[in-house]
Amino acid sequence: MTRLSTIRNIGIAAHVDAGKTTLTERILHVTGRIRHSGEVHHGTTATDHLPEERAHGITIASAATYTQWQGQTVNIIDTPGHVDFTIEVERSMRVLDGAVAVLDASQGVEPQTETVWRQADRYGVPRIAFVNKMDKVGADFSMTVSELREKLGATPLVLQLPLGEEREFRGVLDIVQLCGWQFSNEQAIRFELDAGQLQLARAPRQTLTEQLAEHDDTVMAAYLSGTEPTVDELNASIRSCTAALHGTPVLCGSALAHQGITLLLDAVVAYLPSPADLAAVQAQCGDDARSFGPEDPEPLAFVFKVTSDRYGKLFFVRVYSGTLEAGSYVLNSMTGERERITRVLRMHADHEEDISALHAGEIGAVRGPKTLRTGATLVGAGSRAWQLAGLTVAEPVVSRSVQSADAASHRKLVAALTRMAEEDPTLRLGSDPETGSTLLSGMGELHLEMVMERVSREQDVTAKLGNPSVAYRETVSGAATIEHVLRRQTGGNGQFAGVQLRIEPRERGLGVMFVDATVGGSVPRTFLSSIQSGVEGALQTGLSGYPVTDVQVTLLSGKHHAVDSSDMAFRTAAAEAFRLALVQVGSVLLEPVMAVEVTTPDTHVGVVIGDLSSRRGVVLGMDARGNGQSVRAQVPLVEMFGYATQLRSLSQGRASFSMTFIGYQPT
Repeated sequence: MTRLSTIRNIGIAAHVDAGKTTLTERILHVTGRIRHSGEVHHGTTATDHLPEERAHGITIASAATYTQWQGQTVNIIDTPGHVDFTIEVERSMRVLDGAVAVLDASQGVEPQTETVWRQADRYGVPRIAFVNKMDKVGADFSMTVSELREKLGATPLVLQLPLGEEREFRGVLDIVQLCGWQFSNEQAIRFELDAGQLQLARAPRQTLTEQLAEHDDTVMAAYLSGTEPTVDELNASIRSCTAALHGTPVLCGSALAHQGITLLLDAVVAYLPSPADLAAVQAQCGDDARSFGPEDPEPLAFVFKVTSDRYGKLFFVRVYSGTLEAGSYVLNSMTGERERITRVLRMHADHEEDISALHAGEIGAVRGPKTLRTGATLVGAGSRAWQLAGLTVAEPVVSRSVQSADAASHRKLVAALTRMAEEDPTLRLGSDPETGSTLLSGMGELHLEMVMERVSREQDVTAKLGNPSVAYRETVSGAATIEHVLRRQTGGNGQFAGVQLRIEPRERGLGVMFVDATVGGSVPRTFLSSIQSGVEGALQTGLSGYPVTDVQVTLLSGKHHAVDSSDMAFRTAAAEAFRLALVQVGSVLLEPVMAVEVTTPDTHVGVVIGDLSSRRGVVLGMDARGNGQSVRAQVPLVEMFGYATQLRSLSQGRASFSMTFIGYQPT
């Protein structure tokens, strides 16, 4: 067994309140990493270490830790479940080899579960689904499995069936080994199935075999011959299907009650891939590409998170090849700067453990570099500037003004917010062009409130947030082609540049695309980047003053002068041409729209739906959830400010809701 094959890099991810942090805590306890298991509601968990997390009982920042199980090193990242902190899930998925998706057995697939699932799909991360809270009122294992298939498009590989549900939950039937597991004192005790239980397990085992046979020749051969695949053959097939994203193993238990944790750990080791199982990563340097495998001696690492504390900046990294050693020099491919690594660390939430080096396949942290940002690639000091693919970063949807007591406090506040924006790519600092006030933009009201709480605590700055405003966008309402020539003569060399642009709408959510369709050298290649830069600048302010999105800009032709054409001339001409085309075709104002799911008792369904409709919401449907209903709707974000207070009033405090950003739609 190689060193790489003994590593599992996994994340714990799900909708808010599904039990991610509790599950992480139980894993650390059962593996001996911590002596006592903390509780979220007591603010005593290892991974929720920020004061804001403990005060509010939610995970805000992803936390890295590690433990050992069956001779394997399991690196774990516990991620937030709230949509406002989705960047923490995004950056974690970028570097993970596998994930455990936690689902509340009484709620099934919730909105943020769908977001997390798409993020894992984006980076090709294999998953195990853990149906948590099987002892909760309303727990429904079969409903949750059905929603995995229907809402997520997954292929559930059901490996366990619950023995009882709600208060009667006491263990599971093992579909692979055809045995039972009784939960007692944090352990799973194996027992043999009786005739009735064996009969109950036969049908799902047949289904599992058929699912695996579609992708595995060994299982197919056994299936066609009418013989049962062995347990080893099934396990090997489940592992390969999981790694290839053909299926998702499904297990169940209750993290709060310490039920099913050891079986889940067994599944993580058995079915999720190690760094040795993965294909080499691709890196770019200009037009050149190169593969880096874990056995490659040249250092290659990705910086997926940056934080600051009283000791300076801490950079979380995933090493893909070679070794990062304390005292060594590396090249920051993003800036071309040579940086020295002074310390190499293994993290346990906010606790640091100095080690000599991080090797290929490992996740850890380093201190020392000065210019690193999230998304940077580190290579050997003498290497070419190879760069790995970066992160997909969502655009902020909510802005609020920030105010402080005096000018000195405001300078201190802006400096702190600027540093935090460097750590969090979804956080933006700007100014209101009309009032000149400082604007803080982020993914939601909670996001901005937690940022301000942290700034107040860390910098001792008294500040407050103004009323929220929505980040609107514009898009074009049709297609237009325009030719524009810039001619300016002010003595000496003038400015001359001609461009012919076509603008046309793209499908919603696809963003901006610039296409060069010139032929015959009508525009020298040296000016193409200037034209694109001019267009990108003009895109920042549409007819209503908002950024323009979901548009394709095609450069059809142009004119140039041997003396008077310059980068500045073409940049200016392109910006003016785009604005003229936008005026000609007109723009459509877009607003952020949220997927809203309200869980409410039956007695309040009517008033909840009526209130959502009054907020310009479109109700999509309802699903039974325990003793109540889950109402699904799409609602403009601007209509959701203050909704939490209103919902408590409408339902006498008995209803709850969640929101997930789904995209922009015309107002």
